[in-house]
Amino acid sequence: MEEKLTKEDCIILIKNKFNENNELPKKSDFTDWQVMMIKSHLGPWPRALEKAGVKPPRDDKKLLVKQEKRKRAKERKAQYKKNCEKNNEE
Repeated sequence: MEEKLTKEDCIILIKNKFNENNELPKKSDFTDWQVMMIKSHLGPWPRALEKAGVKPPRDDKKLLVKQEKRKRAKERKAQYKKNCEKNNEE
């Protein structure tokens, strides 16, 4: 087993691979162990690339739209459950 990597080590690995290839690194550019450590410290792959500074952060507008969509879906689900319970009581 390889030694544990710190958050800083993971960022350096990503930056070095980016500088080496002049393109966004892929998970396949690293060992399984390195990918596991990177994701454990930095989150999902796209977020890890953002945190390492090799990929621009995602658009906040898209994030807000996605959050609103999830909120509406959750509200519809709660309303559906409430209606089902009401119908079962009758």
